[in-house]
Amino acid sequence: MKVCCPTCKAEINDYDSSCEYCGTVLPVNREFEKAVKSAESFLDISKEICSDAYSVKKSDLSVINLLKSSVSMLQENYGESHRVQSIAQAVSRIIPGLELKIEEYKKKQLRKSIRNVILIGLAAELLIIFFCSLVLIFDYEDLETYIVGIFALLGLLCCIGLLEFESLLARGLTGMLIGGVIGYVALFLVTSIVGRIIFILAGTASVIGGVIAGIKGAGKEWQ
Repeated sequence: MKVCCPTCKAEINDYDSSCEYCGTVLPVNREFEKAVKSAESFLDISKEICSDAYSVKKSDLSVINLLKSSVSMLQENYGESHRVQSIAQAVSRIIPGLELKIEEYKKKQLRKSIRNVILIGLAAELLIIFFCSLVLIFDYEDLETYIVGIFALLGLLCCIGLLEFESLLARGLTGMLIGGVIGYVALFLVTSIVGRIIFILAGTASVIGGVIAGIKGAGKEWQ
């Protein structure tokens, strides 16, 4: 926006720091200075990210959009300012390198996420096989004691912390009952041929579904 110099009355920009005709120092346009400092701040951060010694973090991914939007706003409102033009030129030079480094970081994180999803899936499948092989190591009575006991204990601990019964004893008994039922279901799955087949098929299907969902989720997050 154009204004008049208070001294010589020449037409000047409202964001100028001094009159280019008579040299009168003009009042600071606080909105302009705030916008410039914001863009310069994002520019400094971008330069740091582009340096060879800097390791990109997830929190850095928003910098490029903030930098572009801040400079776009400056050019839209104060495009005639030489200071703004200088910042815009600096931003246009740094953007390609910034985009490249961020893209490399995203690809690296995508590969890491996919690797972790696959490793977790393999670990889950090995755990399924391990549970199904317990029947070859222990007899039925031992398995009943261990599996039902472990699930009953987990149910006890969970229900004591989660349920809102007034009686601690009621919570504990409820948790042990629920855990015991789950334990006998797990015992059936481990000790019977039909149960193991169901356990392996359902478990493997769940693992495959989880891996596929994890890979898709990683793709959405990092692409």
